[in-house]
Amino acid sequence: MANRSYLVCCDFPDTCPAFRCPDIDPSRHVLGEAAYYIPLLWLAMFRRDDLRVSSVVDPRGKQFTDISPITTVDTARQQLSAAVPTLNHLFRKHGCLEGYVDAFQRLFNQPPGKYVTLELLEIAHMGDVADFSRCLKSGLEVFSQPAAGIGGLESAPLQAPRTLPPVPEGLRGKAAVSFLMEATGRDKKSVERTLDACRGDMNKALEFFKWQAEEAAIGKEEDAVNRHEWTTLAALAGLNLRRRWPPIDDVLAGRVDDRDDLRNLACLIGDGVLTRLATERIR
Repeated sequence: MANRSYLVCCDFPDTCPAFRCPDIDPSRHVLGEAAYYIPLLWLAMFRRDDLRVSSVVDPRGKQFTDISPITTVDTARQQLSAAVPTLNHLFRKHGCLEGYVDAFQRLFNQPPGKYVTLELLEIAHMGDVADFSRCLKSGLEVFSQPAAGIGGLESAPLQAPRTLPPVPEGLRGKAAVSFLMEATGRDKKSVERTLDACRGDMNKALEFFKWQAEEAAIGKEEDAVNRHEWTTLAALAGLNLRRRWPPIDDVLAGRVDDRDDLRNLACLIGDGVLTRLATERIR
């Protein structure tokens, strides 16, 4: 099973249409997808009461429990707009999200269906389904916070970026392995395996370990009592909280090419969304 989430808009009035509705056309009804995470603006379209639990049977006959949200297109758009003050407060150190929301909303100017749902089956079964369910419920509950209470929510810190040590020239073999072990804190076997996968390129190996460390930090579970609202949403969306959001004008003009910015962009709105906007000429 792959590990992707999908944003689906169709006329099927229930969750998991890919498994349960023969009329689904992925090229038309799947508006976006994301690897390993659920983009932040997708989450903001829904509330906890939109969640549905169902039993799904895959093409091989294996049965899964699915928990996903579904609502009408109109309600999803209204709820996304209503979530903007909460999003801007929680992530105010990372930039304003109105421009992203405005661009994202254009996906639904001419929707291919009456309902919007997230297909989360693959994501949910990456680990413990019960833990995922609790995290998802908590994340969607954040957007039900009364406007008067938003100021009481703690906002996410703009974390210091991780810096990579300069790689000395001419390091090879054991010397290269020793340098990477000291720089990353990883064991010898892990360093040798990664260096081999990077064809000996030490800079690429360092970048990989940096990315891996950031992934672990973003998804790290905290004690539920001490967990902040932004922590739950950042973990669900896979956000890199060491970077500000790239300017929306640069995003829409195709001027964003930094790998970390592109990854954060996918965590905000999903893969393929901007391409669809451009293809359908609704930017």
